[in-house]
Amino acid sequence: MVFEDQSLFPGNELYRIHQLLLEEGISLQKLLLGTGLPESCLTNPEILLSWRQFDMIYRNAFRLSQRKDIGLLIGNCMDLTRWGVLGSAMSSCLDINHALGLANHYRDFVRSPFDFPIIPVKGGLLVGLKRRSNIEFAVNQSFAAEVILMGTHAVIEDMIDLPFQFREVRLSYSAPEYKESYERLFRCPVIFDSHETSYIIDDRYLNLRLPRSNPINYRIARQHCEKRQKKVQSYRHGDIKVRIQQVLSSREGQSIDLETMAETLNMSARTIRRRLSDEHTSYRELVNLERKSRALDYLQNSALDFESIAALLGFSDTANFRKAFKRWTGQSPREYQEQQGKLTATPLD
Repeated sequence: MVFEDQSLFPGNELYRIHQLLLEEGISLQKLLLGTGLPESCLTNPEILLSWRQFDMIYRNAFRLSQRKDIGLLIGNCMDLTRWGVLGSAMSSCLDINHALGLANHYRDFVRSPFDFPIIPVKGGLLVGLKRRSNIEFAVNQSFAAEVILMGTHAVIEDMIDLPFQFREVRLSYSAPEYKESYERLFRCPVIFDSHETSYIIDDRYLNLRLPRSNPINYRIARQHCEKRQKKVQSYRHGDIKVRIQQVLSSREGQSIDLETMAETLNMSARTIRRRLSDEHTSYRELVNLERKSRALDYLQNSALDFESIAALLGFSDTANFRKAFKRWTGQSPREYQEQQGKLTATPLD
């Protein structure tokens, strides 16, 4: 399974988008079209979505809405809850400057197609939107910028609990026919056809102490952010062990040799060997770890006999399965079941 299909991202903002599109009579069923998500996902606080599912939701919103400024409106309806634990960490920061730095640091799990270079300028802070080369836009550049810029505006206003406006907004694309929506929603000078996309925040906002600043809550939320960041990065940057383990676990009852795995992951067998060697392991070791994990599960949680388990794990016969299991655990399958208090009657061991 590729990174874009991993369910890693909190679905908090889905409710906001749904409420916005309901104003046009667009149903949740239509909004979720093509995502594979049930309508009950809206009420599931534990729901995690994949990058691809979010992209599909944005494309559906863009396609279904009659409002040309729907990107701006989606951004404007957001608040800190959209980012889950990151929103909690940001609201607990000392000031906006700290919170923006935190958002940039954890940009991998806010699904941003942009990096956010931050440059001090006279009387404020300039934040750029620089496209990340390996990420495609869900719709197009202007839609992505509208959601990010207006969403940032809305989140800052939520954090400081006061009316907020950028000093200016610069956009690297031409003015759309609905440019008055930019001026109305941003309430600041908006400059199109610029050499970059960016915004400037005045010092008067940057140094405001956030009303929900809390160092204890910040540390707790930051720890959760670190864990989630590591998980997302392990998939994004192609943690080869994680990717192989996912393929192996999804192919129950199938024996996958290295060449087949290489084709599945769209890389050469030589590359897989080298990258696994760099991580001090091998393909054979990962296959055996997966086999061991399944063997333990079958022996403890199923009524399968040893012959069936051997076949499911890809062994040519039960004798080879017994030898491998003894090597993995120091016990025979029968001894393991006896230790677990669960013995499957079979004459094959």
